[in-house]
Amino acid sequence: ALVDGFDRKTDAECIAEYPEEILAKTDYFVVALGSDEKDILVSSMLRRELAASSLRTGSARHAVIAPAIFDDRLAASVTCLSPGTHEPYLIPFCTLSSRFSCRNVFMTDITAQALSAETLYNGKSHSKFMKDEYTYWANLARSVHAPYKLFTMGMITGMEPGKPYEECLRGRRVELQDQDPVFSWTEHRRWNAYMRSQGFSCPAPEVLERYYKETGSHKELKLKYHPCLVESSLRGIEMPDPKAFFEEGFDRSEYDALDFVSIQVYHMRKSAAAEEETQEGLQQDEYKQWDGPEYDAGTKDLAKHLNPDGTA
Repeated sequence: ALVDGFDRKTDAECIAEYPEEILAKTDYFVVALGSDEKDILVSSMLRRELAASSLRTGSARHAVIAPAIFDDRLAASVTCLSPGTHEPYLIPFCTLSSRFSCRNVFMTDITAQALSAETLYNGKSHSKFMKDEYTYWANLARSVHAPYKLFTMGMITGMEPGKPYEECLRGRRVELQDQDPVFSWTEHRRWNAYMRSQGFSCPAPEVLERYYKETGSHKELKLKYHPCLVESSLRGIEMPDPKAFFEEGFDRSEYDALDFVSIQVYHMRKSAAAEEETQEGLQQDEYKQWDGPEYDAGTKDLAKHLNPDGTA
């Protein structure tokens, strides 16, 4: 939910102007207005208004209000507030200790998972992970997203307020392989969001061809171009004969944008090397395969941790 006008009106007026239907449909509110006192005050007002709205509409749901609170003691006092029957949860974030702890600064919890993800991509060599900034941050982003991905797919639900996250999830069987290609589609959307947040964009086909001829790579990191920043679908990774794909009359309707990129880059690579294009070779170079659970170390580790028998 997005609120404007706090500098021009009182907090109560701003919250009171919220349409009832928006309050009823919004599940998550972030309050970040520049000071702890302001955020706590507005969160408290919003909490009361949401509780009243819940009573008026007969809704039994619990929304979440997340105020940005820097002071650890203030955040702890807000966290201790237990919601009533119709009140939303107050979950503060952004405390100084959490932002600048060794655990957060050095990301000790996910570095091992990110390193495992890189091993799945590039074998046992860890040098690229440690030296290449793009590889380092891409694998960290994939690893940290693992629990959210499973939650988004509906594979882990039923959270209990006040109970540790992992304790709520333990024993809930997660079958990753059964979810492919839904898993792959979800991962590609996650990767798209991450890459665009880093300033990357998809190059036009002619731009891709030009820098590929110069660099021999499908991605141009200095200019932040990556051709895979396109939509994928739930379609599998079975690829056509690349020779037939470009022939007139070939039905390309079943192939999505990520398939087209895979075929285009494969064609450019083989043309540059003067090598024959084969269906088997294209199948091995299909970009969609890298979105699958077999290359997602963080999610596999989480699944093993959750499943009673330790399998993913």
